[in-house]
Amino acid sequence: VSHLQWFNQSKLDDQFKQRVMRMARWQLANNLPHVVADFFDATLDHYKFAVNAAIVDHQFTTPEGSVHLAAAGIKPTRRQQPPVPSLGCVPLHQLPPGCVITTRTQADAAAVNASRRASKASPWATAAPMDPQQAAAQQLQLEWLQRGPGPEIEQLPLQSFAQVLQQLQRMLLLAQPRLSAAFSMYQRHCRDVDHWQLVDTELSELHRPAQLGAFLALQRLHLENIMELVHCDWSIKAGNIAETLINPLEPGALEEEVALDDDAMEPATHRVNLHGPPVTPEQAMHSVQLISLLMQQYLRDKVETGLTLYRDFWCQYGIPQGSRVAYAGYPDSLIPDDPDKPLTVALGDANLAWRATHGPLEAWGSDLFCPSPPPLFQLQLLVQGHKVQLVPSLNDLQLAVLSVFNGIIEAGQSIEDLGQKAKNPTSEAMLQPMAFDDALAEQLRSDILATLDINKAGPAALLTSFEAIQHELDAAGGPGGHLAAWTAEEHCLEETETEIERLLQLAKSVNARTDGSVWFKLVAIDVTQAKSALISQALAAKHALQTWLQDQWHGDNQAIVARFEEITTAINQEPDTTENMNALTKYLLTVEQELPTIQQQIDASCRTFAVLESSHYQLQDGPAEVFWQLRHWPNIIHGEVAAARDRLAGYRDKYRLQLQADQQQLQADLLQLQEDVKEFTKLGGLPAVEERLTAVQDLEEKLEELAKRSELYQAREDIFKHPKTEYPLLQQISHAFAPTASMWRMAGELSRHLPDWMDGPFTEIDAEAVAANIDM
Repeated sequence: VSHLQWFNQSKLDDQFKQRVMRMARWQLANNLPHVVADFFDATLDHYKFAVNAAIVDHQFTTPEGSVHLAAAGIKPTRRQQPPVPSLGCVPLHQLPPGCVITTRTQADAAAVNASRRASKASPWATAAPMDPQQAAAQQLQLEWLQRGPGPEIEQLPLQSFAQVLQQLQRMLLLAQPRLSAAFSMYQRHCRDVDHWQLVDTELSELHRPAQLGAFLALQRLHLENIMELVHCDWSIKAGNIAETLINPLEPGALEEEVALDDDAMEPATHRVNLHGPPVTPEQAMHSVQLISLLMQQYLRDKVETGLTLYRDFWCQYGIPQGSRVAYAGYPDSLIPDDPDKPLTVALGDANLAWRATHGPLEAWGSDLFCPSPPPLFQLQLLVQGHKVQLVPSLNDLQLAVLSVFNGIIEAGQSIEDLGQKAKNPTSEAMLQPMAFDDALAEQLRSDILATLDINKAGPAALLTSFEAIQHELDAAGGPGGHLAAWTAEEHCLEETETEIERLLQLAKSVNARTDGSVWFKLVAIDVTQAKSALISQALAAKHALQTWLQDQWHGDNQAIVARFEEITTAINQEPDTTENMNALTKYLLTVEQELPTIQQQIDASCRTFAVLESSHYQLQDGPAEVFWQLRHWPNIIHGEVAAARDRLAGYRDKYRLQLQADQQQLQADLLQLQEDVKEFTKLGGLPAVEERLTAVQDLEEKLEELAKRSELYQAREDIFKHPKTEYPLLQQISHAFAPTASMWRMAGELSRHLPDWMDGPFTEIDAEAVAANIDM
């Protein structure tokens, strides 16, 4: 099959089919054509399967084909026959009449050995007299050497043989036909469940990599189904045998139904009929005890087989010592150098060849490791509450694997102990085929744990790698605390830009650190959520810092724009006096001195804008609009300042001419006041004192107003840088008017108080006030 081409040429033509139908029952075949068609289809399928099986089995005979098929998870279809024991039992009932087999006893062998040691004594030793026991041993040695150690057949009389046979039947349980039939029936029932295994190592219904819960559910369902069959078939049948031995049926009694099958509603268990003469209750009880021991041993064998198969199942995921498969899925930076080891070593030659031709590989899972069989479990790397964890955790994975292991042992302890039940019908004791701390169980459990520990190293290293990123984010305060920690300290724009870039690179490093899924030999880990969560944390911290920077930048821009608007409003005012013109001139000078500082603030705003733009931050409409207004304001303000200077030049000429006119008017007003004072200083009568006092007040107000105007005009001359004009006439008028004004004020006071002094009560006159008025 392996050397010749094979063409699937079907020989099942109509002539051949009719020939087969004639060899069978022709009439029946014609009446059931669909059955005939199904038969020939099944025959063709069996033939194709047999050919394919022969090809597969032949491939297993070559080392190359065996390695290739084993790596692909293919097993040979031909099952080896169990070995036949070299020694068997001698059926006593088939021996010739009067014969019995006897062998020499262990005491005889000890005597022969003692005789041999005595014969090997030193020839120089003094010969001692031989006692009767030594002589008997020497004689026995001679017989042993002549006849050999094998059995000998002694002829016994028929009567003596019958007596010996009765003695053997009384001593041996199997010599009783009824008990022998019971044990024979029990052995047939054991063969019915020999092919059942307590663990599913094929996992044909499990899509790999699978969830841990699916694996546990499959194993639990398989174990429950097997144990249900064991309980409902093997255990009940053994119980029926024990019940029949303990409580035998009366001769001629009908079978008694013990249980019913729920599905078919047919008798599922019956008390069995055991042929042979009755046995004593002691023999029956002893037989039930022996059946219980056989059941316990059988269960132990099934548990041991199940545990061994389970251990072997996990050993296929083992990694040989020194194999580079231990670093499958790792980035190159975490793989230790090993220049002495060739690339085609152990089981990882394909993975190593990929690394050698596609390096450097700096991401977890970038080696595209694809073991055969594929990873059994699918785990998820999650970030929950700023904590990176595998779900399910590696510890949960180990506990789940061991729970299946312990479940096999526990299942073996769920069968009723018939021996205890026979002694005490109310007993609920169970067989204990294997304890949890059994030496074999501990060894197999240790082998499984060793395999799991090797396979947990890669996922643990991947978890540590992501925990380092989370720790770096948490050290900076996390997404919410990072901004608070950053703003609590004074940082320049360059430092803020560096921090934004660091957070961006951190997010990129998380994305580049691993592929979406990382396959190891035992587990495949989905890191999509963890990558997304860590990237989101880094980008959230970056976005918060960018938003804070935008808000600060926007506030500064608004202040600058408000200052520009304030300047524009101020310099566009129309000065209505020389003083306002002078204040506007000074303000304009201050603005020109302030503009370089404002320009520096604008330049800083542009640098902040460049930082936000280079970090790909999406500016809000309001801040962006204010910034672009700010960029246009310098040109606008320079034009406004130039226009304001031109307007001030016109106002300066205007108010200079106005000052000259005001000074001329002041001179004219001084001359007029001088004439009014001269006219007033002429003496008048006392009856007109009130009128004269009013004139004094008017003249004093005019004099004060002209003095203020002179000071104002002198101040305006300072504004225009003109020489200060003196007004001596103002001093002259003041000196000339002062005595007259004082006299009329005294006269007014005298005229107001004189009636009270002259005509009023003398006691009510205030002497001090009178003295003060007179002194004035």
